[in-house]
Amino acid sequence: MKKLWDPVVQSAEDLQKTAGRLLDGGMKFFRSKLGTLPLLSSGTAFVGGVRDETHYFLVPTFQEEGNYALYRIRSLPNGVGPENDLPKARIFQLPASGTENHLINLLTHELTDEQLKRIDPDSPLADRLETIADEIDYQSNLVSGGLVIIGGAIAIANPLLGVGIAANSLLPGLGAKLTTHGVKHASDWLRERRKKAAKTKAQTAARKEANAGTPEIRQHPLLSILEKTIHDRNGDVDPMMESRNLWDDPTQLNNLRLGIQAIGVVHENRKALSPALDNWMKHLEEIDFALK
Repeated sequence: MKKLWDPVVQSAEDLQKTAGRLLDGGMKFFRSKLGTLPLLSSGTAFVGGVRDETHYFLVPTFQEEGNYALYRIRSLPNGVGPENDLPKARIFQLPASGTENHLINLLTHELTDEQLKRIDPDSPLADRLETIADEIDYQSNLVSGGLVIIGGAIAIANPLLGVGIAANSLLPGLGAKLTTHGVKHASDWLRERRKKAAKTKAQTAARKEANAGTPEIRQHPLLSILEKTIHDRNGDVDPMMESRNLWDDPTQLNNLRLGIQAIGVVHENRKALSPALDNWMKHLEEIDFALK
């Protein structure tokens, strides 16, 4: 898995270059930061479920300054592109009950964005999380350009450029692979769209795209096990045993697979992990592969 330190995608040429790298398989996720908190955005949408969901995983790690990293991934039903009329959902996946307050405090302390600085600590939790989700989506879209692989084809949804269109609609007949000529055509089209898209209209579109209703909060069992194991000083926690019954409920498999991806990306290098954690993560990867 290759880490990304790409510049911000701001132009059609940037989109063309990024699309080529996505198709070549060299780009798995986009990496940026929210303050000192690492933000990793998936370059591939998870295909499954019945809603258009954006998931925000707060993944425990002792390899980062704040002991957590954020992982953002979009989940779309099979055959659905980024522009759709499905119900939208924003889901914060957290390691433990009460972690949402830690997330809010962590981000509002670290970020310099004036919008986040104005978060009222007495406002409803959902309102504060919605503001944070807006900022995460905005930062993710800056580095990704709104490009995402869905079922082997690139889709484009970039409200910052005034663009929101599925690849097959933009480039009919190209199938799952965009040719060099096809990407060039997309680049030219995007360039013209950007010339015509006023900044205020793009910002309005971005806000509309981000308006996904009241955020949901979930305590993800794999994140809970990970956090317990990381902070276990006496070797009392066996993550393999802790997770042994999680796979019995078929309705939870998609959510568990999303958690496996989040943990795998954040802990890709697995520096300074205990043997128990390392073996557990390898086991999770094997389960994810078997469920595909």
